[in-house]
Parts: sequence; C-alpha cells; structure tokens
Amino acid sequence: MRFDKAVWDTTNKALALALSTCGVPWLDPQKPCTNEYTPDMLSAAGYSTIEEAMAAGFAGKVTYFFERVDGLDRMLKAFDDQQAANKEAKFAGNVGEIADIEPEVAMRVCCQVLKNRPDFFKLWKKMIPDIRIENTGKPRRKTNADGSTTITVPGCRIASQNASAETLKHLKMSKQ
Repeated sequence: MRFDKAVWDTTNKALALALSTCGVPWLDPQKPCTNEYTPDMLSAAGYSTIEEAMAAGFAGKVTYFFERVDGLDRMLKAFDDQQAANKEAKFAGNVGEIADIEPEVAMRVCCQVLKNRPDFFKLWKKMIPDIRIENTGKPRRKTNADGSTTITVPGCRIASQNASAETLKHLKMSKQ
C-alpha cells in the first residue's frame, strides 16, 4: 500500500461508496481496501479458518483507503448531515430536493450509484485477507524529562493470508 500521499480511511461502507462515487481517488486503486480478521472474530462467528469465513461470505474488518483531497471535510460533513436527515425521515426524499440540481443530473447520479453498488460491496472479496494478532501486555505511560508524556502500546502483528512460512515464523504467527 502506498503511503506517499495523505491518507484518509473509513470502515463505513456507505461512506466509502459515496466518496468513491464522488470521485475521491483510492490511495491504491489495486488495493482499495483491506479485509482483516482476528482469531477472536473468526471464533465468535463460528469459523476456524479465514477460508471458511470467506467461503461463507463473512467479511472481517474492511477498511477503505482514500487519498486526502481538498474538499474532503465538506463532503464528510454533507454525508453526516444527510445521514442524520435520512434517520429522521421515513423516505429520504429525492436527489433533486436534496441538492438543487436538474432532474437529468439527479438521474445520472442515481444511475451511477446503482451501477457501482453491487461491485463495490464485493470489493473485500477480491482482497487477500490479513490476519491480525494483538500483542500481549498493557500500555505504559512515561513522563519525559521535558514534562511531556510518552505512551507505549503493545501493538499487533499483521500478516497476509498468503504470507510465506518464513514471514509467519519471523512474526511468531502460525498460519490460521
């Protein structure tokens, strides 16, 4: 994954679909999202392997990665405002009422969303899933000589499902 650009990520599928439809570029078009499983997540869902979960259509924690672009904050506020308005209404209204645009433009926007939606919600299935193992230990707090505070957290280990045996050994992970 590229990190040479400013990154913005979300686990909200509806928001990710909206941003993608609005043309916010993926951070990496070859890997627009990650699909991450933990042993606890698999166990709680009744699966013993990632392969079982994937075959059953069970997504792990899917995170979508976008480039941070100008206007993103306004788009996020508009999304939040519209989501709040949608919760209060039995029918969310039509695009022409929400945004003062011509009916033809509203129709094109609706068609684009309908076209993108099915494939978008299957993106996670195209990604090689990751397994995440939390490290043991508790966060530690240290006060530095200058009065600032440093907090050290145990972190985690993340490996791709198709990681080599050598990589898994190095990370002290067994293949799940």
